[in-house]
Amino acid sequence: TQNIESYLEKVMTLLGNEKNVPFAVIFFVGGFDGNAAVLPYDEHRAMLALPVETGISDIVIAHELTHIIHSAKADIPIRWEIPIAERMMLEGLAMHASKALVPGKEDEAYIEMAPDEGWLKSCRKHHSEIISGIMPYLYDSSGESNAKFTFGEGTTGHRREVYYAGWAFIASEL
Repeated sequence: TQNIESYLEKVMTLLGNEKNVPFAVIFFVGGFDGNAAVLPYDEHRAMLALPVETGISDIVIAHELTHIIHSAKADIPIRWEIPIAERMMLEGLAMHASKALVPGKEDEAYIEMAPDEGWLKSCRKHHSEIISGIMPYLYDSSGESNAKFTFGEGTTGHRREVYYAGWAFIASEL
């Protein structure tokens, strides 16, 4: 929890947030994929869910805390069914915030999840197809489309295309 407190301060500074943001933390044994998440907890708090079976990296902590602080600062409720464009922004911001707060790694460390080795390189190779494929879904907030682009294979057969699109978009803005 010391890393959580340390990165909470760093994320709050990076995002220019000065107000207190209450949230709950739960540690769980997951699917051995290191997939942490931020979920609604109650009316006033988010829940930071951290899997313990694979260890919790500083990158993951910074990424997930970015979601919590950003949603509080921007007054965006944490929910599953959101427009794909919003999910792109949220994930892109979180990945680039983690890169700023835990510098010195290759880009893959901030965006790839096990067992996706080589995924970012492949996405970059198919950049135009991924962006063209996701464009018609930008306003779609259905659970089906969120699953398709967040966990599924999008339109080009690449898993997690919304992460790549978000990474690329935020990079272009920075």
